[in-house]
Amino acid sequence: MTKSSKKLSLHIGSEIWLKNFSFSQLILKVKRLFDCEGIPGFVKMMVILVEGMLIKSGTECPRCNSNKLQLHDKCGKKMKTSIGCVDLVSSRMKCTACKKTFSPMMRLFDVDPFSRKSREFEKLTLETVTNQIFRRSAKNLNDTMRFSMGHTTL
Repeated sequence: MTKSSKKLSLHIGSEIWLKNFSFSQLILKVKRLFDCEGIPGFVKMMVILVEGMLIKSGTECPRCNSNKLQLHDKCGKKMKTSIGCVDLVSSRMKCTACKKTFSPMMRLFDVDPFSRKSREFEKLTLETVTNQIFRRSAKNLNDTMRFSMGHTTL
């Protein structure tokens, strides 16, 4: 994903929060996003919107259930999915009461903190591996989904 396409999806996410954003503008921006980034870019934009709504609606600390939170930083990770590689950017919140940091969006979507593959992608690779040997499975995933993955990674 190029630097300009990252800016495009973030730009759409920020523009939708404006009060006078029309449906026609949304259609044009989403079309442009699909032309530049495809489905992974659209998923990234949806994650940004969901996270914004989640933070605005208020969330609680998982340790002490306090709602006194502040934005700590943002972290990004690339996730392999069946639709392609998706760049996830999530906000980390810090509880002012107990000092714990956490990512509300990652908790909402039940994303493992150190995983680089989505659960649906892991399920797909597992189904592929059960029917074939590892080398053929890796070649099959590479041919069908354009993922260069070694047979030892499966």
